[in-house]
Amino acid sequence: MLFCGHNEFTEIQIFDILLKDPELSNEVLGAIDKAIPYPIFFRLCYEGRIKGVAAYKRMAVDGSGKWLVDEYFATEWTDSTNPAMSLPVALDLKTLYEQMLFMYIDLSPREGEALETLVERIKLIRKYRRELQALEAKMNCEKQFNRKVELNARLEHINHMVKSDLIRVAVFEGKHIRKIMNEGEWWFSVVDIVEVLTGSNIPKRYWSDLKRKLAKEGYSELYDKIVQLKFVAADGKYYATDCANPETMFRIIQSIPSPKVEPLKQWLARVGYERLEEIENPEISMERMQALYEKKGYPKEWIDKRMRGIAVRQDLTDEWKTRGAKTSLEYAVLTNEIMQGAFDLKVDEYRQVKGLARENLRDHMTDIELILTMLGEATTTKLHRDRDSQGIEPLKKDAQEGGAVAGSTRRDIEKRSGKPVVTGENFKGLIGKRKKKIT
Repeated sequence: MLFCGHNEFTEIQIFDILLKDPELSNEVLGAIDKAIPYPIFFRLCYEGRIKGVAAYKRMAVDGSGKWLVDEYFATEWTDSTNPAMSLPVALDLKTLYEQMLFMYIDLSPREGEALETLVERIKLIRKYRRELQALEAKMNCEKQFNRKVELNARLEHINHMVKSDLIRVAVFEGKHIRKIMNEGEWWFSVVDIVEVLTGSNIPKRYWSDLKRKLAKEGYSELYDKIVQLKFVAADGKYYATDCANPETMFRIIQSIPSPKVEPLKQWLARVGYERLEEIENPEISMERMQALYEKKGYPKEWIDKRMRGIAVRQDLTDEWKTRGAKTSLEYAVLTNEIMQGAFDLKVDEYRQVKGLARENLRDHMTDIELILTMLGEATTTKLHRDRDSQGIEPLKKDAQEGGAVAGSTRRDIEKRSGKPVVTGENFKGLIGKRKKKIT
């Protein structure tokens, strides 16, 4: 394929590789990717089956013209006689490439999450999973009780990191910058940004010196505008660090001599503004989410139901927040009550039925499963309001009854249709049937 339209992406290449063995190391593909200065989608062919593999590939920002090869993503093996995939509609090759790569990634993006940020999040998750495997192996061999307790604590922490929303960083030119929502706007870790701009090995000392310099320059209100907010550290504990909102950060970085200052200012403006836009106008957030699902290849009818389900879920969690459910664990308990009543399955059990690991369960539901989930959650919301339920136990009772309403409907459907509603069908299977052959 040869197109024009973007100064970085002038060509996307498709490589067919005939295999004698179903396994091919990513190191081999990496050698090819590094030798060819264009994005490549590989089609691995073995005994009448095809598997797509591609890396996230982008041009270095230092002006060297060098292409950087990042994480690899792969489809499932599919029959080579399956219909060819239709290329996504895109105005330029860069957008086309990103939309194609989204189809290879089995982790759903968050609202407004760019491809680069999604890839960085996946790298962190993969890193934690590798560490989990290593720790589990050590646990099996360890004989000392105290050491086992220590290893188990680390295991629990990493599991928490993988399962929760703590793996949430902004990414600027491949570097992680921690951010946190505070009083309706994003606040960024000053030390992280100092490290990105300066490349310093001791960014905390640089920031300490810079604060004194800014005070001498007359920026006396700096200390009033810096807020200490807590981020989770590797040991699982929370530590306070200096944070600034985009406006204050703009002033700080003006005093740092770096060629990255202007690109970083644009990045901060974009990252901060997009979130504020979504707070002021939630429809923008929903539009971005819809666009991401379209990039992933979901049918429009399914996307419409998923969007409605997100709104119903938000309505429910808003009620929980004001009625006494405070922690993510309590939210999980209430959600499990609804799912148990509706489908006779807890969330983790449901994932197992669909062959999922940590993917978002609802992104792999069929239309009827989404509708029944909405019915259970909408009924629970109505019960909360009608009964003015307060506290976790009354909320749990409502959740059980809301789930039971959806469960009764499910059983009626199954009785009349003669088929189960809950199936192992998931979006990965849909992709395998419809979208994995590229020509």
